[in-house]
Amino acid sequence: MSEKSRSSSRLAVCAVLLLCAGAGAWYYTNEGFLPQEKAVQSAAPSAPVLNTASEAAGPAEAGKPAAPSTAPADAGTPSAEAQAEAQAEAAPRQVSGSLNSGPRPRQLSAEEKRDARVEEALAATSRMDGGDSASGSLSENAAQPVKEAHDPVVTPHFVSELAAWLANSYKPAANGGGLGKSAVTLRSANARFSLSPALRSAERDALKGRSAILRYVYSPGMLEALYRMYGPALLAELEDAARSGRRSFDQAQTAAMFRLYSGKLASVASALEAASRLDVPAMVKPIRQAAAQEEAASEAFAKAYAAHSEAREAGNREAMDRHSARMVQSIREASQADARKERVRQNVVHALKQNMTGTPLSDADLIFLAEWLERRKASKEAVSASASICRRLSAEMAAKAAELHSPEAVPAE
Repeated sequence: MSEKSRSSSRLAVCAVLLLCAGAGAWYYTNEGFLPQEKAVQSAAPSAPVLNTASEAAGPAEAGKPAAPSTAPADAGTPSAEAQAEAQAEAAPRQVSGSLNSGPRPRQLSAEEKRDARVEEALAATSRMDGGDSASGSLSENAAQPVKEAHDPVVTPHFVSELAAWLANSYKPAANGGGLGKSAVTLRSANARFSLSPALRSAERDALKGRSAILRYVYSPGMLEALYRMYGPALLAELEDAARSGRRSFDQAQTAAMFRLYSGKLASVASALEAASRLDVPAMVKPIRQAAAQEEAASEAFAKAYAAHSEAREAGNREAMDRHSARMVQSIREASQADARKERVRQNVVHALKQNMTGTPLSDADLIFLAEWLERRKASKEAVSASASICRRLSAEMAAKAAELHSPEAVPAE
């Protein structure tokens, strides 16, 4: 009996709930909570009201004219103006016309964006007061001449020093028909100009100052800016140093000098292009590791040799034998590390030459370049930018040589 009574009570509760829900729904739909006009207005944005017979009719009756309505207007029905306003509010809005009738702008490459920034920076650097002022236009006065742009870190004196060094390092051919020779290498250039006073830094320590200058210079944008700033000046300074220097080359010798340095720059550009396509830090890292192992073995040998000398003076034969064995082991480890270093260097040279075109640099210069780029943590973008600059400067030197070698060239007095 208890189970039946419980089931009956549950059924009674469910029936009461259903009756309450039905009564609430009926009361709401028959003007229980909202007036009909407000209910229509609140529902207008989501469901537009059909106020014509053609809209309410089916597809077959859409083309027929609507019959005039003779039913009396209900007091709770909204007027035609209210329905029109509700439809206008509910109708989606769109902008008429094209936002841009012109052609789609072309996306600039990374090099084009860099060149634009460089040109803007150079224009801002070389601009002088003139033409206009903050107080108004000075159209009646002539603008002041444009000041030559220069960099506060890489000064114009650096260009003069570089040109003089290149000219003094050149030796013309004895017979007058060859290109001549030059002692310039990447290693000698680094030794000559890494601590040049023409490169300014706020650091008092020489090594920190050199690192700061290289960080400042060796980026794609700065390399391009320096090339545009000093490229023409370098050619003019080099020609002037060759003609009026301590050797006073003639026109044919000067042309040969430009051809020689054009070829050297082309080789440097080819090596840099190859380095930009390779993972140079990963290739050079084993060289540094082997060099560190060799240095550690050399230090161990020095300590063993000092201990062996002390044991010999003390007459301790056993200690002498022990330190002698340490010395032999240190020599063996140093020799093995040096052999590994040389094998890795040869692999680096081979990889660079495989990706180069034209006349390659010497093996010593290729190894120096790879290790220099690894020490400076040079990005591939900076390496590629420096290769492009060397390639363009090589072409300009070749053009200068052809200009000096042409019959129409006027010899210097």
